[in-house]
Amino acid sequence: MNSRFRQILLGQLLSHLNYKREKDRSEGFTLIELLVVIVIVGVLSAIALPSFLNQSIKAKQSEAKAYVSSLYRGQYTYYSEKSTFTNNITNLGVGISTATTNYQYASEGDPALLTTRITNKATSRKVGVKSYAGVLVVVKIQQMKQYSNM
Repeated sequence: MNSRFRQILLGQLLSHLNYKREKDRSEGFTLIELLVVIVIVGVLSAIALPSFLNQSIKAKQSEAKAYVSSLYRGQYTYYSEKSTFTNNITNLGVGISTATTNYQYASEGDPALLTTRITNKATSRKVGVKSYAGVLVVVKIQQMKQYSNM
């Protein structure tokens, strides 16, 4: 019985050591698994980074679109009051600076044609950022006289 008890005890001890050894092996990652994860993260980063950088450029360009639109509305109001456009942005009273970090703003028009057209420009000051322009034109239609034959 004593030898039988030893066999059982020894079997249990060896079983426990074998279980512990298997458990220790399964608690970590292999070098291959870590490299696969790093490659996957690298590929996803390479895909996402250009998209992220484009969002920054789009935000800068939205500033120009908003400012050119404000200049348009300012010129429209100025024309309604004075029957002419102006080359001076400060005369519009829209509170827009002529220059920001990303753009230089201007309202340009031929002085002889200020009663009919004006161009509002947002010229890019940085590489990779688009410039924008908006043109406001007034077309005067002469009143037609109607004649009737009786």
